[in-house]
Amino acid sequence: MIKTYFADVDETTIQIQLENGLQVTLIPKNNYHRVYGILTTNFGSIDTSLRHIKSNEIITLPAGTAHFLEHKMFEGMNGEDAFVKFMRQGAEANAFTTHFQTSFLFSASFEINKNIETLLDFVQEPTFSPEGVEKEKKIIEQELLMYLDDPYWRIHQLVLEGLYPNHPAGVDVGGTIETVNKTSYEDLKLAYESFYHPSQMCLIVLGDFDIEATLMAIKQNQLGKVFPQQMYERLSLPVKEETIAKQALFMDVSQPIVALGFRFKEIEAEGEALLKKVLEGEILADLIFGPTTTQNQNWYEKEWIDSSFDYMTSIQRTMHYLHLSVSSHYEKEILSEWESLFNNWQNSYDLNEQHFETVIKGKIGDLLQMLNSMEYTAYSVIDSVFENYDSFNALKYLKEMTLEDVIEYGKEYWGVASTTQAVILPNA
Repeated sequence: MIKTYFADVDETTIQIQLENGLQVTLIPKNNYHRVYGILTTNFGSIDTSLRHIKSNEIITLPAGTAHFLEHKMFEGMNGEDAFVKFMRQGAEANAFTTHFQTSFLFSASFEINKNIETLLDFVQEPTFSPEGVEKEKKIIEQELLMYLDDPYWRIHQLVLEGLYPNHPAGVDVGGTIETVNKTSYEDLKLAYESFYHPSQMCLIVLGDFDIEATLMAIKQNQLGKVFPQQMYERLSLPVKEETIAKQALFMDVSQPIVALGFRFKEIEAEGEALLKKVLEGEILADLIFGPTTTQNQNWYEKEWIDSSFDYMTSIQRTMHYLHLSVSSHYEKEILSEWESLFNNWQNSYDLNEQHFETVIKGKIGDLLQMLNSMEYTAYSVIDSVFENYDSFNALKYLKEMTLEDVIEYGKEYWGVASTTQAVILPNA
């Protein structure tokens, strides 16, 4: 058991790895009225290729398998839905899938250990059936169609398709209607056996709870369980194809929605070094495109952008990119401006010590505020467990960061980038 106190943020973590490989992180937060429990597997939509450990046979799962499996995990014994069981125990439950992970969670104010046991049991003792898999396809189809009607979801997906063509990173997390209908019971069973072993998972509990009693309940729950030997391992696919220069589609929108994506080379850093790179990438994006920049204010004054303007960075396994988007009648002008600003970022008026200090202070303030959110805290810890760093060190690294650190990150990654443009135009 490892107990760590992070003085900068006044947080404590208790970490232990059980004999079956399950990583458990407890984060006590006194005076909070609810407790969150999140069980996560290191398996997401990007993981579609598996290799047999002994024979080296390669199997490709249909796109969206991780998300499909997430849906079926809630199918309980005798048709009982896990959501209903949590509700009877006074808890709210949910689940979500990303490119890299699948998480199952609950929040409750009482019956904490009972709800933790329920969380572990329904994920580790699945009862989904071939008949249930076929029925679920229509439900997932409707979910995918709903997202296809969301123009902001579509523009983001267009950017990913342009940045990662013919690669799982460029496919919607839920897959496509075609791949959903191709998914079989056997596909889900293979994915489960390959990625839902405790050694591939982590359990995070945070809130006001009895540490010793909770840890004992978790250990007791795991003692009597037997898990099949893993026969397949993840096969990471390299990004080979060039980005797609530009894509466009028509939807029922009042004005064009434009987006620009930049794909960077993968980051090889691991552990705490990776966390530093993540922060450096976010700070550089803030310095060049953020709300405190001179250019941002100019765009507002010209009415090239409005409150819909958004930008984000992703610095994760395989996916390292910058994405900008806005709803604007000046799509050509703003795209040209963004590209010019990116290509000449080292000469930006806003790349200076004074602005750097402003951005850092804002980032620290945002971080401290977000740490009051149990959801944010839990989600940030999930990434840190699988990437082998402590997310609570982020504040310390922000305080230590220099402008030169950020510039060096930019030289290494922004210096060589592939781009894609995406535009959603109003229907005629």
